[in-house]
Amino acid sequence: MIFSVDLHSLRSKMRSYNLPHHSGIKMKSTHFRRLLFLAIAVLLCQGCTYKILFWERNIWQEFDGVFVVEEPDNMDLYATLLPNPFNVPEVPMVGIFTADYFDTEHWPITLTKYLTPYLESALFLRCEFEDTIGWYCAYMAVTTEAALIGGRRMGYPKILANSILFEQTEEGWIGSTMHNSEEHIRLDFDQESLNGLAGMSTIHKEFIQGNPVSDLTFTQILLKPPAIGPEVAIGNASPPPLVRRESGWVTIKLGGPVAGLIESGTVAPGLYQHFSLGPERDPSGTAIALTLLILLLSGCIVLFVWLGKRIKKRKHPAN
Repeated sequence: MIFSVDLHSLRSKMRSYNLPHHSGIKMKSTHFRRLLFLAIAVLLCQGCTYKILFWERNIWQEFDGVFVVEEPDNMDLYATLLPNPFNVPEVPMVGIFTADYFDTEHWPITLTKYLTPYLESALFLRCEFEDTIGWYCAYMAVTTEAALIGGRRMGYPKILANSILFEQTEEGWIGSTMHNSEEHIRLDFDQESLNGLAGMSTIHKEFIQGNPVSDLTFTQILLKPPAIGPEVAIGNASPPPLVRRESGWVTIKLGGPVAGLIESGTVAPGLYQHFSLGPERDPSGTAIALTLLILLLSGCIVLFVWLGKRIKKRKHPAN
């Protein structure tokens, strides 16, 4: 048996009984659009918040560490650690540091992981890419998953270390990075006076004097995805202002994937450096307050749009 329905007649009867024929679907669609608009507005505004509060002012509020540069002893390993398309420069150099980022902004890296204080150690190789001389990060270890994820997005080949130690001693500072029961990087900083710059190589002199040509915060050249590419990212690291700098002698010991790059026990001139935003730092409460304000403004916008539509419908009711 075949049934035929007169839709026009059916809708007329539904109207006579005050039964909406598709208002439920229309209402759900309208609510969905409002929620979508609110979500997009919040995400855009939070991105602006991040740009204003942290990216421009630095989410690394305060940290200190030991930094050293030294000539490589194993050029074969040096060349092996440099991936294509980077080349060994005329003056090869290894840069190493261990740092404690003990004051960071509590900012989301993923939906469930937030940047919190962490420790980090790294090894950079001076390299050449096209017409640019810079530093390629060949090794970097951190102590939190948020720092790991955030760094790898930027192109740093980070690993999650078993432990990183950075502490002050009577002689100076010690930085030690352990992974898979092996010490990958150890830096022993002795505050003993360098007795001037006499006898130092040009690179060492520049480093101790803060010349950006040999400063690890100058030009960094990375690959995205890390160590694979093909995208090449060139940029400058931007630490907070330097508030303390001390020179001394650093004993270097390398293991794991960088073992032998510099002969174990090599002593080179190095620096202890302390960076801090000081009174310029932004408390996390500022970010929270601004985010709540953004949510409130976004809600008001949605409310005004909804009220506007309601008023328009009352002025021009459907026939």
